[in-house]
Amino acid sequence: MSIIHLDQNHVLKAMHFFNQNINSYNLDYKVLDINVFNEAFFTLNSVYKTITFLYMLDDQVVGFISGTFMLNQNVSYLTFILVDKDHQHKRYAQKLLLELESHFIKLNKDLERIDLVFFNPVHLKWQIPNKEHVEHPNAPGVDINSSSYEFFKKHGYIDYALQNVYYRSLDSYRHTSKTLNTLISLGSQDITITFYDKNKHVGFEALFSNLKSNSWEQEINKAIKNDLPILIAAKQNLIIGFAGPLYVEKNMRGYFAGIGIESSYRGLGLGTVLFSSLCENLKLLGANYMTLFTGDQNPARKIYESHGFVIVKSWMNLRKLIKE
Repeated sequence: MSIIHLDQNHVLKAMHFFNQNINSYNLDYKVLDINVFNEAFFTLNSVYKTITFLYMLDDQVVGFISGTFMLNQNVSYLTFILVDKDHQHKRYAQKLLLELESHFIKLNKDLERIDLVFFNPVHLKWQIPNKEHVEHPNAPGVDINSSSYEFFKKHGYIDYALQNVYYRSLDSYRHTSKTLNTLISLGSQDITITFYDKNKHVGFEALFSNLKSNSWEQEINKAIKNDLPILIAAKQNLIIGFAGPLYVEKNMRGYFAGIGIESSYRGLGLGTVLFSSLCENLKLLGANYMTLFTGDQNPARKIYESHGFVIVKSWMNLRKLIKE
């Protein structure tokens, strides 16, 4: 038996091992084809590097672990670990975990922590339980009801944030009476919910400076470049909030990037009306449903819950400190 780096000669075996064990453990993750498997666990990427190890018994794959890291960052990410059911309780998982952790430390002398979290650039799709053809594009941590959660806790990983994934069908979605009243109230203050017009609206740069979010800024700039519709809140022509961009994924999921409101305009109900308008317009674009995740302590959850979104799975973000 031995632990080896995943190489081209073992990609198909590793993919079959992954898919077979997803099914045998009744996990909610999506079965992967060769292209998606390569992208997640093998193909080199200019932005981040993927490390995948296999636990081999003779010529058979009995264990699998994968993680990623970005150059010049003090954090690495653990993506997935699996051991064949017939080889449980033989310390194979512990050996794989130690191999990956040691490799991370060897490659980055400044490494401070290893995270299991949604910031991982490798995204694995998973099926919403009991909802056929309904999926979420990323696993934001470790399923708190899984054996993996207890495994990581026993090996030095600590809780630092609970994330809830929400779901709602959009078939019957419409504005609530409270949302309609808020829209009227905002209109009396010259605030409208509309679509961004690059020839008319100004203020995205100042908004993102106020929000201090590089990821949202990159998302919106990319959407503008690709001519995707972006829902905004505008005080006359000044952008004071956004939701979007709007598009429907191939699986008929309505995309959700987030909601941002300029700090001096918070408390007016803008987050609620932007989110409701996003849902309504995604429905008009043909989306069948929406999924999203947010921290258990995030006040934004009240917005989602007030519009009929329900928690379908909870995930824990875990972290192992390498340097205190």
